[in-house]
Amino acid sequence: MWKTALIYTLTVLIWGTSWIAQKYQLGSVDLTWSLAYRFGISAAFLFALLRLRGEKMLPPLSAWKQVALIGLMTFSVNYLLLYLATERLTSGLISVASATLVLFNVVNAKIFLGQNAKPAVMIGAVLGFLGIGVIMAPQLQLGGSTGGVALGLALALLAAYLGSAASTAVARARSSGVPLLPFTASSMATGALVMAAAGIVRGVPPTIVPSFSYVGSLLYLSLFCSTGAFLGYFLIIERIGIIGAGCMSIIIPIFALIISTIFEGYQWSIYTFIGMTISIIGNALVLIPSERLLQLIRGKTLEASPEA
Repeated sequence: MWKTALIYTLTVLIWGTSWIAQKYQLGSVDLTWSLAYRFGISAAFLFALLRLRGEKMLPPLSAWKQVALIGLMTFSVNYLLLYLATERLTSGLISVASATLVLFNVVNAKIFLGQNAKPAVMIGAVLGFLGIGVIMAPQLQLGGSTGGVALGLALALLAAYLGSAASTAVARARSSGVPLLPFTASSMATGALVMAAAGIVRGVPPTIVPSFSYVGSLLYLSLFCSTGAFLGYFLIIERIGIIGAGCMSIIIPIFALIISTIFEGYQWSIYTFIGMTISIIGNALVLIPSERLLQLIRGKTLEASPEA
């Protein structure tokens, strides 16, 4: 259990800092090429690691359908849609729209995997999503916005659904014993090729800005936020299922707020405290097994009760 909690925490911590690096990726280089570089570097790193370890570099042919789906839905189109949505929405709306991943995972787990969410997990997922809504409530104002808001919301929700659909593909591949490293490396390489092809079709030549901010943020995103975090996310899917893994989408914004408080002077409000409490309770319901949770509650009750 502690290993799962450690992987979960590290993945959240890494993804919670990704927005800082992503700020340095926007505007200087065409988005499709930035994504192609990002996932291309990640794939190259994993392939090199497999070579050094003397392991097979490619997954079995039976897994290439899932590889193509992951490459298309997670490591290319999903990120492209999310970046395009970011240009039209406030960070609050983006956070809430992205947090719907956990709700999509509940539905997709039932439809595609035949998995029913346990009551505690379902309650936890809903609480986590509501908590993000409370935190971002001051930003959820559409008045005075342009018509691009509706498009931005549609893009963000579609990105969340694609991420959820990709999670089901990962769960199927891992349940059939497909090795994680070659599966992830091939999926990232596929995503990089899709983005490179998109840049070529659009007539945009590959360029790069040789600045410390751009190259440094690109390497951080590639090696930590993509390679490390996605490996952690895929392991979490294997350990606690796609519903539990989807709850990362409701805890990452909370950690991002903490980072924003440190580096940008984010001012906490009553919404922040209430929403954070609700989301943390929701994540606890998902991560802590029901039996263990009951033991903790009963233990606290017994400690609080005076002896006769």
